[in-house]
Amino acid sequence: RLQRDEDEQAADDVARARALVAELDWTPLRPWVEFLHGEVLLRAGRAAEAETVFADARTLAEVLDDACWIALTGRGLASARARRGDPAGAAAAPVSYTHLTL
Repeated sequence: RLQRDEDEQAADDVARARALVAELDWTPLRPWVEFLHGEVLLRAGRAAEAETVFADARTLAEVLDDACWIALTGRGLASARARRGDPAGAAAAPVSYTHLTL
């Protein structure tokens, strides 16, 4: 629904996904669902909240040592920082993934 610009419906879908991930204790999927939550927040003009969500999701992705989630959440973090007027912070958000095991 995010791709179709159905933001309200997307927010509802993401809220349900977040609840399901918590209920089923699907920790490995949390970074992806939190990334989607951050995207919903960005679209709603809530860049500061989105930055916090992306940063938390990024931390979990690093703990999980998952290069895909790290890249995805890094992109979100960069987007939020750019939206908040912090181009240097946005440029610093992506990291080298060479230290990760793939």
